Amino acid sequence: MRWTVVILTVMMCTMVIPTSSSADDHDDFTLIEGIGPTFITLKCDTESCYGFSLDISESNDSVFFDGFSWSGNLTQGLGYKITKAPGATGSATVSILTSDPDFVYEKDDVDGYIGHGSEFNTMPVRESCIDRRCEKEQIPIGKMTGWLSHGGDSDSWKIAHNGSAWIKNILSEAPMLVEIWHENEMGEMWKSEDKHSTYNGVFHEIGSLTAVAGENESSWVKIISIEQDRRDSVYLAEIFTSDATQDAPANNTHNAVRSPASSQDFVIRGISHSHEDVDSILVPAGGRVSYSIIPNITSEENYSVSVHEHLVGGTITTDLGNLSGMTSSLAMSLEIKFKLSGLGLWSARVVLDSLSTDFDGLKVSDGLSFNGDAPDRLPYSGENGSHWPNVVLASDGVDYNPNIFRLQGDVFEEDKIDVFLISVANDNGTLIRGESEYHGAKIQIQRLSENSFSIMNSTNGSQLFLPKGLHAIRVEQSSDYGGHYSFLMSLNEPVDEGPPIYLDLSSKATPYYLFAGFFLLAPSLLVIVMIRGEIASRILGRDKGRAIDQATLDEIRKELARRGAAADLGEALSNFTSKGLISSRTRFIIEQDIQNLSNANLTLTNPLCEVGVWLDDSEGGIVSFGMHATADWKLACLRLSFPNGPRSEVEVLRDDLVHHEDEIMLSDIKEGDSIFFQIRLTPSPKSFEIEVSGRVKGENVAVVPRKSIVWE
Repeated sequence: MRWTVVILTVMMCTMVIPTSSSADDHDDFTLIEGIGPTFITLKCDTESCYGFSLDISESNDSVFFDGFSWSGNLTQGLGYKITKAPGATGSATVSILTSDPDFVYEKDDVDGYIGHGSEFNTMPVRESCIDRRCEKEQIPIGKMTGWLSHGGDSDSWKIAHNGSAWIKNILSEAPMLVEIWHENEMGEMWKSEDKHSTYNGVFHEIGSLTAVAGENESSWVKIISIEQDRRDSVYLAEIFTSDATQDAPANNTHNAVRSPASSQDFVIRGISHSHEDVDSILVPAGGRVSYSIIPNITSEENYSVSVHEHLVGGTITTDLGNLSGMTSSLAMSLEIKFKLSGLGLWSARVVLDSLSTDFDGLKVSDGLSFNGDAPDRLPYSGENGSHWPNVVLASDGVDYNPNIFRLQGDVFEEDKIDVFLISVANDNGTLIRGESEYHGAKIQIQRLSENSFSIMNSTNGSQLFLPKGLHAIRVEQSSDYGGHYSFLMSLNEPVDEGPPIYLDLSSKATPYYLFAGFFLLAPSLLVIVMIRGEIASRILGRDKGRAIDQATLDEIRKELARRGAAADLGEALSNFTSKGLISSRTRFIIEQDIQNLSNANLTLTNPLCEVGVWLDDSEGGIVSFGMHATADWKLACLRLSFPNGPRSEVEVLRDDLVHHEDEIMLSDIKEGDSIFFQIRLTPSPKSFEIEVSGRVKGENVAVVPRKSIVWE
């Protein structure tokens, strides 16, 4: 950053105003706010400043004045004005070197010896925002001036002790050399840096310098005049000194509280103490917050910036790789790390913006508002549920709070699922239902187990009883919708009717029980008749062929190898007595050359078909689906669902089948025929469920196994 000098533009005049200290002329002078060694000089459009002169109201302790510049020790207000002679062209301004009234300056001559520290040549430590998040962009820099009394004169200033100092720049009338020195408690001294000044057209200048003093060490700046035949000259240094205790850590511990996600614009700033120093700053950026980081490095050193997310569950990500983007829905805060290749001051502007309205305006447990995007999954076992939005539905001894409320938020391409926790504190539980007001996103009310976050029961918004404890609401984007959603959630308190009174009238209903029992058992008897052969086979022990084991498959492969042709598969299977789905599965295993069988499988047999799902490759995400029809099926269709997490991408490893997202068209299947194919799921889900639907004998039917297949 460059030194900013006071610049005043001279207005065009038609007459020369003489130098005067009378009261009548004081209003024409501009007052200098400063103290100590001071230098003021004209700066003109033309090199000679012909036709312009500088007038001083009061001399104070004047050292030099030639009509174009003035230097001296300022003890009280000093006024100046610029006089323009008739016929002069162009304009003139002034440049000023002076100390801040509340800062240190050279009162008595400061010698160039390192180690003579006193209150007269020691820079004061100023309270400031450094190595952390800051609300103000300006750093408190002190302006200090001194004298280079003759050619070869030098002044040494103690600028840091057990801390660090940043010198914005040093300006001088005369050419100079600046050195940075260090001294330890043993009196040992060493020089770490030196720089020669360059002329900028007005002053001789040296840019940004940084000095770091370790434990029990001091840092000094030594300013040396290198022009031998030189009158007394003024120099100015802009210095900031900080305390070592303010150095930012290299790594921040995991944030235990989810950060607010409101829109913010602030600055982070720090000083690099060495080439190995890493400064880490934690900023409040919860789930789905867009961020932009704009670095501002004042030194000439190379630098690197890395950005990391702190996630629920205690995980800290690796570098995200970009200085702008959007945090994930599980983010709790954002950690920004700065590293310079050397000493220097760094800063960055951080802009945060959250467009998410998830849980907007509602209250969570402990009366705190939840900020940011709702996560896209339930907490895992051992995770802290307080990092999820948690609505308190009912409490003991108070009315329901409230009886009706709106659940609102946003779903979009990067955020398709929102999960909210609901806390029921009433011993009697509650009845809850949800109705969509926009008919876009889908809602699922989930009853969770008492000691974990496992799903025990769920509905698609219809009324569900939730006992005392913690439960969940899952909102998912519809395939053709994205944007704002709103659900009207209504609560009803279970009616406590007191202890029941029973009257035994069962004897009067005996004929009805007999009649109803016969008709209730009739369908079961019909099913028994339809599968009588299978029942008899199991009773007589003739059902061993239904099992698929590794030994059986190895025997079949050996038989095929002996025959030398896979075309003999049907004959090789002649000793394998199973039929239907199991036989088709065995043939599929041999044809696809699946070497190892998984224990993860799901099968279902009913009078209309046999359905099965097998996990073939857990690492590759490949499963097999098979169906053997025991009746004619029309427009058969397979649908996969993922109740315990984000939806996986479905890829059918068979070209002749049509599918869309999680639905696969099986077309028509005649009685006695089988269909088998493989599916790849990316990423591998925690578990999934299947549903087969179609038309049989003109009726719509669906086959839904009660269990789900769990990934190994």
